[in-house]
Amino acid sequence: MRNGKILAENDPATMMREHDASSLEEVFLKLCRQELILNDYGDEDLPEDDKFHSEKSEYRLFQSTSFKWDRVLAYSMKSFTWMKRNIALVLFTLLLPIVQCTLISLTVGEDPRGLKLGVVNDEVLDNDDTNGTECFSNTPLSREFLDILHGKGMIWVDYPSLEAAHLAARENNVWGVAYFNQNYSSFVFERLKKGQKASELAINGSEVIAWLDMSSQIIGKIVKQRIEETALELFFQVIKSCNFSTTPPGSLAKEQAVFGTLNLSFRQFMTPANAVLFTFYLPMMFTLGAMLMEKTSGLFERSLVAGLTLLEVAIGHIILQMTILIAQLVCMMIVLYCIFENHIVGSSIPWCILFLLFVGVCGMFYGLFVAALCDSFTTASCLAIGSYFPLFMLSGAIWPLEGMNPILRVVSTFFPVTSSVEAYRSISVRSWSIAYPAVYVSVISLTFWTLFFGVLTAVLVKWKTPKN
Repeated sequence: MRNGKILAENDPATMMREHDASSLEEVFLKLCRQELILNDYGDEDLPEDDKFHSEKSEYRLFQSTSFKWDRVLAYSMKSFTWMKRNIALVLFTLLLPIVQCTLISLTVGEDPRGLKLGVVNDEVLDNDDTNGTECFSNTPLSREFLDILHGKGMIWVDYPSLEAAHLAARENNVWGVAYFNQNYSSFVFERLKKGQKASELAINGSEVIAWLDMSSQIIGKIVKQRIEETALELFFQVIKSCNFSTTPPGSLAKEQAVFGTLNLSFRQFMTPANAVLFTFYLPMMFTLGAMLMEKTSGLFERSLVAGLTLLEVAIGHIILQMTILIAQLVCMMIVLYCIFENHIVGSSIPWCILFLLFVGVCGMFYGLFVAALCDSFTTASCLAIGSYFPLFMLSGAIWPLEGMNPILRVVSTFFPVTSSVEAYRSISVRSWSIAYPAVYVSVISLTFWTLFFGVLTAVLVKWKTPKN
């Protein structure tokens, strides 16, 4: 019906078949165009060829082959108006990177604390604390050892015998057992005082014997590392206090780090990877949702019918997505580097932002490709989430690429995210510019994948658009 007049009446399938159309909107457009021509010529005066020509070409009359910024601006304004009417979705889009970065920073990468260690200390018997060294402390060195260990986040639990301590370890009450022999302080003092001339009994007796629960590799290695660090720290304190010239066994002179700092945590190792993955994934999902919303509601087809070209639609979406992407980047950088103080070289911040924009644009075009390939939110979500996990696992985010299977390591280098993680880590921690191969190779890879997704999207849209 148009202007109170019934143009045609039939069931939808029959009308679309009769008018060779793929949607009722297209049928309505043809009927309106035909009515305009009939009003000009009259039913009797309109030639049959003109009727046929008008019916087959009216879709083409509303299309334009020239690019105009006015239409791009109008399409962008339509998108921003849609955003204003969906404040909840916009807030979710902006809050999502903040929540994700906060949760990652609070839960992943920090060294575990509060780990329990069973201790059997034969040096302290009947509360006799007189086994200290004459130049360091009146308390036994085993107690000094445990105090230092406690300062590193370990909780030690005394047991009367090794049997009781081992039973507690097998019952998972403690993460290991440490044993101090009866003459631990005197043996440490003799070893540090005499150095290589110390007796074998003193060398063996100055060691802490430990049995560790290695069922959790990360926690087991952390407990082992903290015990070793505590022993070295205690030896250094005794040497300094007693003016010994001996070098502690197994000591290492640590100079200034070449890049980064000596006390970087695993969280700071993962931060560059998280920044790249979030920047790639979030624009992809928002672009995917916006495009599928337009496809399922018919807005995309109406835009094409109204005269917009695919290039104009793409540029309009890019303007919208870039606005969202910049807002997400600002939120993410504030959370990662201002609130949680992850390591970043100050001079590299502009390069970091520019590089993450490249990553976000690549993720945006991947979202356009998935939206063009799929016709439903369910299929698109499965494809997007299903592709994200392989990209995450192969990106070197949770483990260095050098530990990956050689074949997978070669395959992963061709993915857009893998090279980006290492490049962004080099920019943020090493302060490298685009002149370094690790950075410009990643930029080339991102450019290639962006163009690849863009071309595939254009091909798919043209292939799925009805030809009239």
